[in-house]
Amino acid sequence: MEHTSIRHETLSRAFLFVSNMAKINIVSLNNEQPTAAKPLQMTDVIRMGHTQLLFVAFCEPEFDWSDLAGLKNG
Repeated sequence: MEHTSIRHETLSRAFLFVSNMAKINIVSLNNEQPTAAKPLQMTDVIRMGHTQLLFVAFCEPEFDWSDLAGLKNG
């Protein structure tokens, strides 16, 4: 069952919180219930029922793992 999704936009290197509003279980972002996709920021809190998740991105506009593809092992 899909309650929500986190989408990574490759070109902008941004993350979006996308809630599935058709579901009965309410998912919130920072104690709000967004009705449209919202940009995610470091340490945003996603709550699903009694579960709280802290968003931590391992890439950002200034860095993406694909940036390392051109580096050679030395």
